[in-house]
Amino acid sequence: MADSADKVYHAGDFDSRADYLEVKRLFGKKLFAVSGNNDRSSPDNWPVSEGLKEFYVDTVIQQHNYRIGLIHGDQFDVNGSKVSIENAKIYASEKSLNALIFGHIHYPLIVNGKRMLICPGSPVGPRNGDNFTVALLDIERGIARAEIINYKNYNRQISAIN
Repeated sequence: MADSADKVYHAGDFDSRADYLEVKRLFGKKLFAVSGNNDRSSPDNWPVSEGLKEFYVDTVIQQHNYRIGLIHGDQFDVNGSKVSIENAKIYASEKSLNALIFGHIHYPLIVNGKRMLICPGSPVGPRNGDNFTVALLDIERGIARAEIINYKNYNRQISAIN
């Protein structure tokens, strides 16, 4: 799946420098990534010490006339414990995004509306049992389609917005 992708987005929480370097080795210049709270709180502060240019608190990528935001999502916390979808919607609106990809909650979520919100879940540390998930965002002919893919047993949840 990622081999044929134009871009690979990672919404943070690599958890270790070694994990980041492996993902970077696999995807190279296709990789767009943000640091997560687990990365930023590492004892050696490896994202900063590595000088990783692709690590932003947030970033906006233009792809096929779509503005895609990439952010970890801990910025949307309410009382430090729960990500507010409403805060994510406000952020997407303020940045004039068509889609916002975020992490932090470690469980898969797609919210349709004027601005699509996508949390891919987690391929390594899910908080929803053993549902190891990633997301696929396909933009073609003015239509964006997002899928959550449970790669342990290949179940798919598909959502589309035009």
